[in-house]
Amino acid sequence: MSDTSATIPVPHAHQPATSEMVAAGSASKGACGSASDGPKTLTVLDTWAALERVGDAWRAWQHNPNADIDFYRFILGVRAECEHPYVVCVEDDAKTQALLVGRVERVHVPIRVGYFKIAQPEIRLITFLEGGLLGQLDEPNADRLVRFVLDRMAAGDADAAFFGHVRQNSALVQSLKRFPRRLRRDAFPAVQPHRSMTIPDSLEAFYASLSPKVRKNQKWQAKKLVEAYAQQVAVRCYTREQDLDVLFRDVDRIASATYQRGLGVGFADTPEMRGRMQLEASKGWMQAFVLYLAGQPAAFWIGTRYRNRFFSDFMGYDSAHAKYSPGMYLILQGIERLCQETGPNRVTELDFGLGDAQYKQVLGTDGWMEESLYLYSPSLRGAVLNLSRTLTGMIERSARAVLRKLQLENYFKASWRKRLAAK
Repeated sequence: MSDTSATIPVPHAHQPATSEMVAAGSASKGACGSASDGPKTLTVLDTWAALERVGDAWRAWQHNPNADIDFYRFILGVRAECEHPYVVCVEDDAKTQALLVGRVERVHVPIRVGYFKIAQPEIRLITFLEGGLLGQLDEPNADRLVRFVLDRMAAGDADAAFFGHVRQNSALVQSLKRFPRRLRRDAFPAVQPHRSMTIPDSLEAFYASLSPKVRKNQKWQAKKLVEAYAQQVAVRCYTREQDLDVLFRDVDRIASATYQRGLGVGFADTPEMRGRMQLEASKGWMQAFVLYLAGQPAAFWIGTRYRNRFFSDFMGYDSAHAKYSPGMYLILQGIERLCQETGPNRVTELDFGLGDAQYKQVLGTDGWMEESLYLYSPSLRGAVLNLSRTLTGMIERSARAVLRKLQLENYFKASWRKRLAAK
């Protein structure tokens, strides 16, 4: 999440020597971590002081709260596994053309088959963030950037590099798939759709955009919900710092029984989440919708308002009310409120976030495919990680193919989620 404030904690424990010196010569790697190819220069900025010189460009280009400079500082300050910044800067005649925002972490990378965790080796990882590609990166510069990261890993910067949720049709993904040798790239990159919705400027336009069948079904579901709870149905919106205690109390009550909690992800009342929500509220980014049935919290939808977009972050519902579709009811109520906004700060686009679901397919007006993949260092640790992920990827792909053929994939997925939620 995101932007520029001196009040955000800045980590000082690890201040490695900055990699700013520009190397001369064609496609040569400099001793201090820079590479040059004609007038193009690539540099690793890995200290807070080094990042100062690209701060203006970063703030001008940031478009996703996940890679906002303030949120970036917050995360590196609060997570013990984060060692230091790692931002690749692409320059042309000393003018910044693009930034790829990442961080170096000491993490346990899960080796999974579906939801089953097979192993979790500890590695030193460069994590490039979702939404962290800022500026303009054409195909030649994308090739240079990938080659540069591979060289930096070979020089000892990390065991692997993770590129998270990059648009499949981008120059960067094409370079990541084309350039590295097979032993240094993912054999099974994760591919998934990402959907968004243009927010109409009226309720009439919004409901007119839905199919007659969807409108009819949602009207019927809403009527059942209101009747079942004797009109005691309320949606509250939380946006202020003084709302946080009530928000955490009510949302965590629901989230504690979801399958995401069983996986160790999603919303949870932790110091990091408290700090994150406080940062968002102080910036005017936080917008949380909570559905109450007969006075009790039943569903939540929390997102981040950022540059006229609403980024969906967390959602969940109490399964005791599942037959009334409380989650969908709340989403529609939230969208109605967004449609009624006016002025220059109104939300014009809803980003549904990672992954896919039926409600995203129903409501989405735009979509694209994204890839997440690893590159590996030529070290023994990098080779072992690559081999492990390749073997489990082969097993998972084969298992999914069998389940699809037997039409059991959705059944097993739903059953596993129920088990996680019951823990």
